[in-house]
Amino acid sequence: TQCKFIAGNILQQRSLSKQLFDVIVCSEVIEHVPDPQKIIDFAYKLLKKNGLIILTTPNDPKLWSVLDEYAGHVKRFRVQDIKHLLSHFTILRLYTVGFPFMRIIIRCYDTIVRRTSMKHSASWRQQKINNMLYAIIVKYLLRFDDLFNALLRGTTIIVVAKK
Repeated sequence: TQCKFIAGNILQQRSLSKQLFDVIVCSEVIEHVPDPQKIIDFAYKLLKKNGLIILTTPNDPKLWSVLDEYAGHVKRFRVQDIKHLLSHFTILRLYTVGFPFMRIIIRCYDTIVRRTSMKHSASWRQQKINNMLYAIIVKYLLRFDDLFNALLRGTTIIVVAKK
C-alpha cells in the first residue's frame, strides 16, 4: 500500500539502517563505485527476509568504450563477478540484454569515436528527429536481441535475487 523511493548515496542514508525493505533496486549503480561490495552488503542488511534486490550493471570488461568513460564508470562486471558479489543472496534470475545488435552498435561507435578523435556527446539526441529515429531502430533491434538473453553475452547484466 505504500511505496517509498530514495535517491542518493545509500551509504550516507543514516535513517535507512532502522528500516527494512521488500525490494531494493540498484540499477546502473555499482559500476560507478570503487567498492561495490559495500553497496551490496548494505542492501542485504536493509532487506526483509525473502526481500528482493534487482540489479543492473554493464557486462563484460572487454566491452569498455568511450560510453563508459563518458558515464564515469569505474569498471564493467562479468557474470561471475556479479555472482560473487551476490553470494549471500539466492539468485532467482540472471541474464543479459544487448546481444548481438546493441553490442555491435556500441563497438562500432567506440571505434569511430576513437579513430576520428571525435568527442562523445549526447547532444545529438536533443534533436527530435535523431532521437526518434534512434528510438525506433533500437527498439526493434533490442527485440531481436532479446532472443539471445540466455547466452549472457549482452551489454547489460540484469539480476533478480532474494535474501
